[in-house]
Amino acid sequence: MKGLLKVKHLVVLGVVSVLASASVRANLIMTYAEQPGVQVSTVADTTMFNFDSLPTGQLSQNVNFLGAGTIDKVYVIPANQYGGAADAAYPNGSPYSVESSSSGLGKNQTTTLTWNQPSAYFGMWWSAGDPANYLSFYNGNTLLAQFDTKWLDQKVGKTYYGDPVPGANHGKDSGEAFAFINFYAVDGVKFDKIVLSNPGSSGFESDNWTVRADAYGTHAGDGSTLPGVPVESVNGTGVTEYGSGVVAVGNDGTPLSSVAAVPEPGLWQLLIVGSLAGLVWQRRLQLCRVPVTTPHS
Repeated sequence: MKGLLKVKHLVVLGVVSVLASASVRANLIMTYAEQPGVQVSTVADTTMFNFDSLPTGQLSQNVNFLGAGTIDKVYVIPANQYGGAADAAYPNGSPYSVESSSSGLGKNQTTTLTWNQPSAYFGMWWSAGDPANYLSFYNGNTLLAQFDTKWLDQKVGKTYYGDPVPGANHGKDSGEAFAFINFYAVDGVKFDKIVLSNPGSSGFESDNWTVRADAYGTHAGDGSTLPGVPVESVNGTGVTEYGSGVVAVGNDGTPLSSVAAVPEPGLWQLLIVGSLAGLVWQRRLQLCRVPVTTPHS
């Protein structure tokens, strides 16, 4: 039995080690708004850019982001069932941005936002969401975090499905999610560039792009937890998915705690766990064997 116990302990420690290695130190954390229908950020002291002033049906280049930075190129279309947040000028849906390889959607696969000063918060209204939407955050040429929306697409509930904007498009596109999403840089990390991309023929629809230079938690009006429901934390391309809970932050913007973070295991980690489990089973069979003795005549 001692031999079996030793092997069991080895396996438990091995599994813990594998899972711990899957959890990565966060550079950025993604959340989505706690309530469906929210189309603007709840973070204070931000700069928000909508597309009301840009022409629709054509590509605009070198667009001034209200003094906070520059948009290299963006294709804007009128509100429809797939996007266009409501605002004072367009209560039934406003013009919005789309990235896509489809010629019918402007054939602009990437949009790059360059900030005049390093920033720690970005938010957007994500509409008609699908898993092919990507956001990459950089400091210079260093990739800080690359998000795809597959976890987000899986995590938001059915109450987020369908266009929430009043008017003729309300409730349409009921098979896709509409949610305001937030990206928080943490632990002193800041980004100076964001690349939005959609390599496929579907669209990356969004509106109300919002930025803040200072980390959340550093302003007097900031709360003690990151606004929104946590989805995942990312360092480079390493992802840790949040199962539930909230992320508490200090007044310097440092995460203090998170609840129920669930690492996303890679293939090699699953193989190691499987191999260790096989060793336990093999050892158990050896210990359970009963020696056969030949009676003396």
